[in-house]
Amino acid sequence: MPLVLFKIEKPTIQKTPEAREMANKQLTEMGPLSFHEKIQLAVFIGCLLLWATGSIHGIHATTVAITGTAVLLLAGVLTWDDCLSEKTGWDSFFWIAALMQLADLITQGGVLDWFAQAISPYVSNLPWLPALIVVALIYLYSEYFFASMTAHISALYPPMLLVLITAGAPPMLSALVLAMLSSVCGGLTNYAGGHMPIWFGMGYVDQGAWWKNGFICSLINVATFLGVGAMWWKIIGMY
Repeated sequence: MPLVLFKIEKPTIQKTPEAREMANKQLTEMGPLSFHEKIQLAVFIGCLLLWATGSIHGIHATTVAITGTAVLLLAGVLTWDDCLSEKTGWDSFFWIAALMQLADLITQGGVLDWFAQAISPYVSNLPWLPALIVVALIYLYSEYFFASMTAHISALYPPMLLVLITAGAPPMLSALVLAMLSSVCGGLTNYAGGHMPIWFGMGYVDQGAWWKNGFICSLINVATFLGVGAMWWKIIGMY
């Protein structure tokens, strides 16, 4: 993927032999960690630990994030003006919130169950291998309608897997194909995951380029998983 993206979206700076020297010089000029910087480091490490151990203590990730932000504000590391000036962050916040809520409402409304039931009669009449390819492609590119990989997987993975098993596809093979394509979904759009809007908000890549490059990369991934991967799975006896 890095080689493909390097060819289709060449970076303006391709060599930075002086990067280490520049970083060392700037670190020297900055001097030792200030009091506020130490607080920020402690909050950062604390949030990471609380996020990583959420299944143990049961504190929601959102609560951890809000608490960390509150500590930074109370300690003076951040000011309210700092928060208000982050226009990209607020923009991403509102767009992602709206898109995730829309995806949740679509799921609650039974649209996805209806969709799975609607395609099932057509797919079930196909041999299992073409059915696997068709369902896999539908599953992959339906990510365009979701603002979260988690929402996409939780909503579509079970019904799509059931459709494939009903069509006679090997259960383990079907489960692995959909699982692998679940990770490929993340690069399709600039809102496929929580970190995507942050990268997109930096302004280095516009939406058209992101969608174009994501689609090209998805074709390569599909060819790899369903082409080369299928041959390898046959060799090791998965079907």
